[in-house]
Amino acid sequence: MKNKTKLIILQVFIAIILISTSVYAAIDTTIGVKVSKSILYRGDTVEVTLSLSDVKSDKKITNVEGYINYDKDVLETITYDSIVKDENKKVTIGDETLPVEDASNVQSSSAFVLFNGSPESDNDAKILIDFNNGLTKDSDLITIKFKVKSNASIGDVEDAIKYSFVVKSNEEKTEEITKNVNLTVKETIKDENKNETKNETKNESKLEDTVGKVDNKNVNKNTNKNTNTNTKNNAVNNTNTTDNSVSGTKLPATGAKIFIIPAIVLIALAYISYNRYIRMRGI
Repeated sequence: MKNKTKLIILQVFIAIILISTSVYAAIDTTIGVKVSKSILYRGDTVEVTLSLSDVKSDKKITNVEGYINYDKDVLETITYDSIVKDENKKVTIGDETLPVEDASNVQSSSAFVLFNGSPESDNDAKILIDFNNGLTKDSDLITIKFKVKSNASIGDVEDAIKYSFVVKSNEEKTEEITKNVNLTVKETIKDENKNETKNETKNESKLEDTVGKVDNKNVNKNTNKNTNTNTKNNAVNNTNTTDNSVSGTKLPATGAKIFIIPAIVLIALAYISYNRYIRMRGI
């Protein structure tokens, strides 16, 4: 009797183990993350899309549930409005269009996408997706916008966003699937342009100072050269003026020579004539 009881207990234990194993190993579906861009400027917005892959047609996905955590020193708080939806506040996932509900004001009684910004846990936000007919193919789930703070630290941010989700197919489900998103934060384009402008202005000022020094040097050099040239020209002009003055003083002397020579000739002629006259008288 005791052996029979032990056997029953053992069978029940094995059954429990088999059931538990089938529950967690039955679904191979995984969750992926798509990031619109990984390098961001302060104030930029990045869109992160959750997606389902490896969905089997014979395993309809009926529910997706999980939590989102993010670096609040880098990213602003996400809200219901952070979820991308159409003008009717709905999202299309596969063949189903579901309303997006805020946990603080749920209006739908059937399938929906639920956002809870204050989950009863240490997580930052909770997402719950219930389907009407179930998902039978790979599909994007929801897209959430994250905005970088204007005073976010510059540099690489590891695990800026963390996801932890479980996918269900009726009574079967996957193990917890975790995904992390790394981001790189840079200064705003405005700040970079400001810095570039500042550097350009600084370089231009430096260049202007250099050019100014060179120009001043050339001006001084040219001025000195011109001054020396002018001085030399003035000296030549002064010399020419002096020569003209000297020539002017010699002109009267030259004129005197012109008058003296004829006078000497006349005197000589007179002397010759006088001698002839004396000789004629003596004859």
